[in-house]
Amino acid sequence: MRRKYEFYPDDNRHLWSVADERGGMHFWVIDKPVDPIGGIEIHYHTPPEYMQDSKPCEENCWLLNGPCWHDGSSLWAHEYWIPKLYRNQNSHEWIFEELKEEMDNRFGRRDCSTCHSITGCDNARSGGPEGYPCWTCNREGGQ
Repeated sequence: MRRKYEFYPDDNRHLWSVADERGGMHFWVIDKPVDPIGGIEIHYHTPPEYMQDSKPCEENCWLLNGPCWHDGSSLWAHEYWIPKLYRNQNSHEWIFEELKEEMDNRFGRRDCSTCHSITGCDNARSGGPEGYPCWTCNREGGQ
């Protein structure tokens, strides 16, 4: 799973994104002293049922590097994500974990069986349990 954090100082905007072969999500917030604003977006490689008759929102999505159907909510960001962000002391790791969990809920859990034998798997990280090198399996404690 690709994870990325970006900061844009011109408007004090923070952006966290995650993506893999299932799709992607990003969360952004403009950090203001009073009433920060933000949004959460879900990016689909194929249209969800309610968008079946729609053309892609973008032909070359910045997150998925291809056609994308996306949908999002500033209300969900304002009521859930932003308050939890501040309660978790702006923790990048917390945001990435939440985004990954939401991806699993929306797209289904990843099948990591192919990662175990592939050198350079995009989920690989050092220090994982032997035989379970990918990030998802490390988090699940192996499958």
